[in-house]
Amino acid sequence: SNTTRLERWTMAVKRMVTLGALVAPIGVMVPGIWLLGGLTGDYGDDDDENANGDVGAKSGAMDDGKRGTEGIKSSSQKLSLLQRYHRSLTNRTWSYALWAVEQAGPTYIKLVQWASTRNDLFSPEFVGHFSKLQDETRGHSWKDTEVALEKAFGKDWRGILSFDRVIKDEYEGV
Repeated sequence: SNTTRLERWTMAVKRMVTLGALVAPIGVMVPGIWLLGGLTGDYGDDDDENANGDVGAKSGAMDDGKRGTEGIKSSSQKLSLLQRYHRSLTNRTWSYALWAVEQAGPTYIKLVQWASTRNDLFSPEFVGHFSKLQDETRGHSWKDTEVALEKAFGKDWRGILSFDRVIKDEYEGV
């Protein structure tokens, strides 16, 4: 390797900081989702929402045809706004988590790809969101790979590593 021990140590610290920065927002969003879910009683199911979007209003359950229901409807509309915010925050958190895994690199992508096939170990929600990594993950060009290999092993990386058979098998589907 063309790198010194100090350079490798510096790269490792930089990688840990980067991974910490990717995870930090989730540490804020998840408790927010939990708190909003507790406030609204919304845990992702739509059973308590009628066609008008009024939370807690089963068809006709709150409206007995009398004029005294305006206060109840108003409070259910506010609750509905909180629930919409809760669901929006939940969806954005899943989207961010998916993006963060992609940014973390191929090792994390592969780990989450495996995890998203294990619906016996992980929740259906987890599997549903992260199964997108099976077919929809962003790749990079071979040129990017060559640049990384040259940086890691020097200009003569082809003399050190032999990928010809692996690459041929991978791209030809052998």
